[in-house]
Amino acid sequence: MSRIIPLIVGAVLFCFSAVSYALPDHLPLSKDLTVRLSALSAQGELQTVAEVVARTDALGKIAFDFPTVPSSATTPFLHIRIMDGENVLRQAIVPSPQPGGTVDAGVSEVTDLQARALLKATALSGRLTPVHMLVAHTLLRTPTISTTDAEAIGSAIVAGADALFAVLATDGLSSDQ
Repeated sequence: MSRIIPLIVGAVLFCFSAVSYALPDHLPLSKDLTVRLSALSAQGELQTVAEVVARTDALGKIAFDFPTVPSSATTPFLHIRIMDGENVLRQAIVPSPQPGGTVDAGVSEVTDLQARALLKATALSGRLTPVHMLVAHTLLRTPTISTTDAEAIGSAIVAGADALFAVLATDGLSSDQ
């Protein structure tokens, strides 16, 4: 028993050091960044709608607002990118609001990985649905994986969405429903 406790403590410390090492950095401090809003079609096509410049604070946090946002009547999804020049630092994909509605969206390390995986899944399958988003949000819930690994999950998102569509079809529902 006395040998097991040091092994457990060592394993726990190793896990915490590995996790803290893998956590991504914050956004640049006190810097002007571009926030780009794009419409994202169900086929994965992006169309830039608006851009604003926003400054990060001393903690690397950023706040932004777009005066108008496309609704679900014109596009199913919105793609938000926080950029330093042409370098995408963070991004998120969210459902478009109902006509006349608004959407509150956060952009974080996790949403960045989810967006990368969703864009890869869309490139593989040729479509993006709320079911794809559900699978991506279920699979990617931590910022501790690499960008490469997140993009590799794209095929799992496609497979998971296809499996859910098959289950829905047995209940008489189509993927559009």
